[in-house]
Amino acid sequence: MAQPNITFLNQTKTQGEKDFDYLLDLVAHEYTKNKRLLIFCETDAQMLTLDEALWQLAPERFLAHATIKEPTHTKAPIVLTVNEIPLQQGFSCCINLQPLALIPWPNIPQIYEFVPMEAISKQKARDKFKAYSLAGIRPQFKN
Repeated sequence: MAQPNITFLNQTKTQGEKDFDYLLDLVAHEYTKNKRLLIFCETDAQMLTLDEALWQLAPERFLAHATIKEPTHTKAPIVLTVNEIPLQQGFSCCINLQPLALIPWPNIPQIYEFVPMEAISKQKARDKFKAYSLAGIRPQFKN
């Protein structure tokens, strides 16, 4: 299996637990490129909050999506999950909101990680960066 591109994205402002603006912008960007996207959430609560945030977007910004628990997830361009990574479903991109690196990594060419402003979360991002590096991947960092 080929190594994915891992990109760490620096958050420029402190984000509240329910504030997904940074994430929604990235999802919209990938969606407009017709990429199938997997969002690997940390908890069921986070997944449901993100699901609701996606449904609350203005009609002109609508992003078709499903949670892994819905039967439509096999056709949805954006899939939200917590513990299950669907196999053989043609994802181009993954956004990892989990506190740990995705090792072993899924068969997805691009994985995004966020570097939050908060010290504890920033340290978790450093630990993930180190884990990917130790696994032989050279992660990229973008502001």
